This record gives sequence, structure tokens and C-alpha cells, in this order.
Amino acid sequence: MNRNPNFKPPTGDSPTTVTVLGEGTVKASPDTVVLTLGVTTENQDLAAAQAENAKDTTNVIDSIVKMGIPRENIQTKDYRISPQYDYIEGKQILRGYQVTHLLTVTISTPEMTGKLIDQAVESGANTVQNIQFLVSDQDQYYQKALTLALKDANQKAKTLSRSLGKKADPVPMKILEQSGSISEPIPMAYMQAAKSTTPIEAGKNTITSSLRVEYKI
Repeated sequence: MNRNPNFKPPTGDSPTTVTVLGEGTVKASPDTVVLTLGVTTENQDLAAAQAENAKDTTNVIDSIVKMGIPRENIQTKDYRISPQYDYIEGKQILRGYQVTHLLTVTISTPEMTGKLIDQAVESGANTVQNIQFLVSDQDQYYQKALTLALKDANQKAKTLSRSLGKKADPVPMKILEQSGSISEPIPMAYMQAAKSTTPIEAGKNTITSSLRVEYKI
């Protein structure tokens, strides 16, 4: 019984084939950071909550721009007004209103991330979330990963071919690209302001590709 489902013995005029999965992995340093930060305010009076939020948000934006980050790299992601209630003796009592304004900030200097967070918090931001480390030119790294995946497949096919007593090098007949993946480092969540610069480590992004290759052996 054939225990290798990827091995096809010859039948009639058909050649002997073997199918292998080749994988390639490349690590790249992120050169872009996208993070979400914002201001949440609460007041019994809605207009007061909005005014306070607008003031703090403007201060946050101005402080970021002063760091050299272009204003076009700052975009409103979400703006919400939510009534806040207390429940007293089974009754719902309106306590006030909560206003949240979230901004998405894109920077091309990952090493500035910690300083940016500190500056934003000092200027009034009280929410920081969703820090993403990205590689702007992912395609060039993916192409390298594809090359490594094919080399891996070739080596596996040669190993199988030799184990079957074949002397000639395997000949690729069909190459199918499998879905690739890009994994980002996960930074520690930032919860509150600190006196020293917040340590944010970019780490490395991992770009992976896979190829399913059928060889004639």
C-alpha cells in the first residue's frame, strides 16, 4: 500500500511524479507604524463634553504635528457620543455624556513611536490602541520568500528522488502558489502615561510563502 499520497507511481505511459510543499520565510524590519490614539471626555452637559474633547484633541494633533509628522498622516477614525447611565434602586439615571474622538496616525520612523505616545498623552490623549508595524515594500520580501520556497521544494524533491533510487534531478511540471502570510510583532499595550519614554519595540515582520510543486522523477 502506498503510504505517501504525494507520490504517484507510473501507470502506462505516465511518468513517476512526486508533489512537495516548499516554504520560504524572510524577516524584514518595519519602516512604518500605524497606531490609533484619542481622547475620551465625560460631562453631565453634552456641549461641555464636546468642547473639552475638541480642545484636548486639537492639542494632541498640534503636538504630533510639532514632532514633524505631516498633518495628512493624521486622520479621524471614529467619533462617538454615548449617554452614560447609573442604575440606582433599579432605575436608570442619566449621569452625563461620554465623547470619544479616535485618530489614526501614520509615521515612517518606528523608533519615534514611544515618544509620540508620550507626547500625545501629555497633550491630552487618554486612549492608545492598535499599534501596527508595517513594511512598506512587502512585495520585494515576498518575492524573496517565493525564491526560498522553490529552493526548499527542489531540495525536498531531490531527497525523495534519491530515496527512490532515481539518479536524474527531478523536473518541475506544475507549480501552484499557496496563500502567503505576513506576521507582525505584537507590542505591549500602553495603558497610562509614564515619566520616561514608553518602550515600544518594533521587532521584525515575518513574510512567508508556500509553493506546491509537482515533479517528474
